[in-house]
Amino acid sequence: MKNKFLMLVTVFTMLFGFNAYADGEINDIATVTKYANKEGANIYSAPADDAEVLDTTLLNTSFEVVYGGECDNWSQIVADDGFAFIKTEDLSDTETPKGHWVSLGKFKTTGYCNCRKCCGKWAGGKTASGTYPTAGRTIACGSLPFGTQILIEGMGQYTVEDRGVTGKHIDVYYGSHGTAWNHGVKYREVFKWVAE
Repeated sequence: MKNKFLMLVTVFTMLFGFNAYADGEINDIATVTKYANKEGANIYSAPADDAEVLDTTLLNTSFEVVYGGECDNWSQIVADDGFAFIKTEDLSDTETPKGHWVSLGKFKTTGYCNCRKCCGKWAGGKTASGTYPTAGRTIACGSLPFGTQILIEGMGQYTVEDRGVTGKHIDVYYGSHGTAWNHGVKYREVFKWVAE
């Protein structure tokens, strides 16, 4: 009997819960603060792309979320004059760090992996900073401090976690020797993230 009651409550909530929220009846549901994580994310009058756009958020705008987005990827937020909606994909639980990218100029970029040909006696081990190297994240650079976030033109964002090269030279970590070899030598503009 208890299980049947719980199942009925669940079904009732799934069928009617979202409409009740849309009508403005929160019923003392606790709100959760989230932040807009996409610049220019729209706030809608209803959970639909063709609904009226009430406002456009700025990056890091905080919202009190009263419905977490389990229905069609929309979250209901507390607005000045009641409630509004924003796409859940445009919200996060944490504030995005504020800062900007600063150009460091052109760097020589090459590729390496964790094999003996690339790393010698350090093959298979951790990076110079103590992390395990990860493709798509780890780079080696002797002229920037560990932990520096950089953006390589046309390649993506990385973190300085290793050494082995000096000056305006970056060695990009890859998961295999073949992929690292195929990187070749490329000269790309490099940007450093500077927090505000």
